[in-house]
Amino acid sequence: MPLLPERDRMLHTRRILLCTLLGGLTGCSAGPLLSKGAAMFLPTKRLERLILVAADDANGRTPVAVDLVFVQDDETAAALAATSAVEWFNARPQLQQQYLGKLIVHSWEIVPNTRIDAPIPIDGAAPAHTLLFALYGNAVKGRASLDGMIRARLDFQDSDFIVGAE
Repeated sequence: MPLLPERDRMLHTRRILLCTLLGGLTGCSAGPLLSKGAAMFLPTKRLERLILVAADDANGRTPVAVDLVFVQDDETAAALAATSAVEWFNARPQLQQQYLGKLIVHSWEIVPNTRIDAPIPIDGAAPAHTLLFALYGNAVKGRASLDGMIRARLDFQDSDFIVGAE
C-alpha cells in the first residue's frame, strides 16, 4: 500500500480522531455525521411503533380517522400545530400540496373495540416533528405531538384520546 503524502496523512489522522471522539458521543451515528455534515443537527429519535387501542365506546361507537404526520421543519410544524383535526382532515390534500416534500403522512381508521399495532416504516432522516390528528365526531381539537417518542400508545375513548408511551 503506497504511503500517503504528509498532508493527506494528517487529514486522515484527524478524521480518525474526530470519528473516535464523535463515536463516543453519538454511538453509531458518527458515520452519517461525517459524510453528511448537516445531518448532525437532525433529531435522532423517531417514532418506530404506534399502538392504537379503541374502547368499546370510542367516538360514540363510530370509527376514528387517524393521521400520523412526520414534519420536516419547524416552520411547517408550527403552522400545523395550530390546526385542529377537523381542519386537517378537511384540508389535507391542500396542506400536503402546500407543504410538498415537508410532510409524510400515515393514515388509519380504527373502529371501536379494536387494537392496531403499527410499525412505522423508517425512511431517510428523522423528522423534525411528529404530529397526530384524530377525527372525532365532536369538536375536540384531536391533535397531539409525539415528538421524542419512539413507541407510543393511543387510547381512543368516548370523546377524546390519551397518548402514552408503550
